[in-house]
Amino acid sequence: MPEENNKVLIEVAAQHPLVDGLKPQIEFELRLKKALQIYEKEKKNGNKPIIYVPGSLHSIKVNGEWQTDKIPLSEAGRNFLVEHGIPEESIRSEESNRKYKKDGVYNSGDECLVAAEIAKDEDIDRIISIVSPVQTYRKALFYLEYGFEPEMYGIGLEKTAHNYVGEAFWSLFITYFVDRTWQNSFLAAKTREERNRYFNITKDIEELILAGIKLPDEVLSKRAEWMNLYKVAQEKLDSAESGKWIAISADDNSINFDKLDITMDLLEQARQAGEEVTICIYGKSSQDFQKALNERSENDVDITCLNSFEQAVNRYKATSNAKLYHISDSPSAMKDTLQAMKKRSFTYCILCSK
Repeated sequence: MPEENNKVLIEVAAQHPLVDGLKPQIEFELRLKKALQIYEKEKKNGNKPIIYVPGSLHSIKVNGEWQTDKIPLSEAGRNFLVEHGIPEESIRSEESNRKYKKDGVYNSGDECLVAAEIAKDEDIDRIISIVSPVQTYRKALFYLEYGFEPEMYGIGLEKTAHNYVGEAFWSLFITYFVDRTWQNSFLAAKTREERNRYFNITKDIEELILAGIKLPDEVLSKRAEWMNLYKVAQEKLDSAESGKWIAISADDNSINFDKLDITMDLLEQARQAGEEVTICIYGKSSQDFQKALNERSENDVDITCLNSFEQAVNRYKATSNAKLYHISDSPSAMKDTLQAMKKRSFTYCILCSK
């Protein structure tokens, strides 16, 4: 059981653009809904959660013309949370952006910087970050740089705003070797130039943006190779028939009830859609997880226990043309997703904190 009386900061990574410039689009909304679940769970455990929604006023160029949201991403997220019963005193949004990041919150490094400052000022014990599954590694690295070990949740779609190849061979490369916070390189200027129509581009900043970062030839070559795999896997996803084929990592020392809840949600979605479901569980606790899932689902689902994710993908390729879902822990997500991609399969990845 988690310790009681912890002060918990739940950071919900915003996603632009907003619908009609006012409301969260589906990927952003799914993260906010997960924040609602975690907020209630933390309160039930006797903790004191607050939710931080980052994101300043964003713009995007369409055919060379600027289109600007009507309100900041943080305000759109705050409005959503208030509409769903979260008290305003439990929400941190645009006022925190302005306090800690006066030039605006325009990338994931900015999000972590502000969240870390809130955590320090308000004596937060734990940080929980809800983000695209593609970005969990990078955001964890940002938080570690600020002295926090975050609990990561990756909530995505079959097609997210980010992709694993770009993350593995570009964003992570920059984070490892160039700018550990995304505050001190051309990236800070580039994200503002791309997302803030009011950003003042000076000659020095323009030179910084144009200079960019030269990737080593070996990285460029691997990136091109993996992009081809990514395209093939996406094509397979597009042609997949209805149905859900779910692979679940059960490497935990005990049953991870977040994974169990997510699995039950997918089962309910499948029942409502009249879809068939196949489940493979792998890892040292697979038998215990299977027993718990059978009890929750009343033995109404086909479950197989395997030794590894690779075995699960091989069986999926041999037996199904349904959509492949993967419920896993944040640390293994990218490795497993790239492994599936190498086998010409694309996983709809949902990540839980351990």
